[in-house]
Amino acid sequence: MTSTKQGEDKEEHQPEAVGVYPKSAISWYNKGVNLHDLDRFEEALAAYEKAIEIYPNLIEAWINKGFVLYCLGRTKDALVANDKAIEINPNSIGAWKNKVLDLELLGRVEEALAAYEKIIEINPKDEATWHNKGLALNDLDRFEEALAAINKAIEINPNNESTWTSKGISLGQLGRTEEAYAAFDKAIEINPKDDFAPFIKGKALLNNGKYEWTRKIFGRQ
Repeated sequence: MTSTKQGEDKEEHQPEAVGVYPKSAISWYNKGVNLHDLDRFEEALAAYEKAIEIYPNLIEAWINKGFVLYCLGRTKDALVANDKAIEINPNSIGAWKNKVLDLELLGRVEEALAAYEKIIEINPKDEATWHNKGLALNDLDRFEEALAAINKAIEINPNNESTWTSKGISLGQLGRTEEAYAAFDKAIEINPKDDFAPFIKGKALLNNGKYEWTRKIFGRQ
């Protein structure tokens, strides 16, 4: 997202472009993007809808409309917009990722998992989607499957501390405590300034009665 000043600069020029080209879907779409950058979501929505009115198959306008509706708390409407984008292009990763946000917010986790699978089918190297799939599976207490998905994310990018922390949580849920500690240690090694992995490891150690280790993790004497 652009800074407010940059967004204001763009907004100063965009109405003129729309005035010159009032039947240009791209001009209305760009105006929507600029308003979106300024967090003026209702106005951005109106601009995207105008772009769609002129050119109903402008997939970018449908995707952005979906995201603006999500930001406005109109999740079911957002889902409809993203489904329309997917109808235009079934391989649009942006539309599928927006759809996942909608489905998870609506508590439709199984459908969100199916959406993750579709994203992975389109781009098997999408590290974030493998990780997020693992988190969703963790929420469903499907820890073995979660671990497999998180391991795939680590295979793609072994230097993401958040993924290693998630791996530690999955291993802990499976009772594989020492492996969980090793995963937390790896997260701390990658980013010593990250507070989350030490917190989770410390909590796990405390729950297992390893009080001296816990004090070391939290830096206590």
